[in-house]
Amino acid sequence: MTIAPFLGIDVSYAQPGINWQQVAADPQNIRFAYLKATQGTTIQDNTFAKNREGATAAGIPNGAYHFFSIQTPAINQAFNFINVVHELKPGDLPPMLDFEQNVTPDKINHTLDEIGVWLKQIEKSLGVKPIIYTANNYWKYILGNPQAYKDYKLWVAAYGADNPAQPNNTPPNLFGGWQEWALWQYSSKGTVQGINDFRGRPLAVDMDRYNVDSGILPLV
Repeated sequence: MTIAPFLGIDVSYAQPGINWQQVAADPQNIRFAYLKATQGTTIQDNTFAKNREGATAAGIPNGAYHFFSIQTPAINQAFNFINVVHELKPGDLPPMLDFEQNVTPDKINHTLDEIGVWLKQIEKSLGVKPIIYTANNYWKYILGNPQAYKDYKLWVAAYGADNPAQPNNTPPNLFGGWQEWALWQYSSKGTVQGINDFRGRPLAVDMDRYNVDSGILPLV
């Protein structure tokens, strides 16, 4: 595994008004970004289009993600995402499915099937195999550690003690049959220049590492 000497971020409506030119100039060397696009069947992040435009103009490769819901049909969720993202252009990062749901035992098999419906429809419509974002707590302990999707690239969320924003936190343990991670969200408490509240105070932002060997970024 080759961990890149740069960092990435993932953002949503929780970080409104991002100055992407300042993000690109941050000394932490922010070289990629994921942007929330949709959630469930009807929710569309009102910062997505502006973030996509701003990150692209600043030279930061970026991708879109969908927050998966177990309450609504996956096929409708897929088309909600497609209707917002429209198409992928050269250099765009693979679409991402964010799975962070509490599932009762009687719903596990249905949920796993629905995850597959979303993944397959996105690949069919956008022409790129998505990646999966999740954490040990959800995939291993709630879903029962299924290995059905180990052929998809993994973005794992795993934070250090007290969630410090340090990129050298202990690398995460893997699960679900995955042998390596492509992206690692190591903190939700980072700060990056250009990401502030309306008073100019830094807002917390998710921070990510990249495994170059995964090959999902048009970098290095």
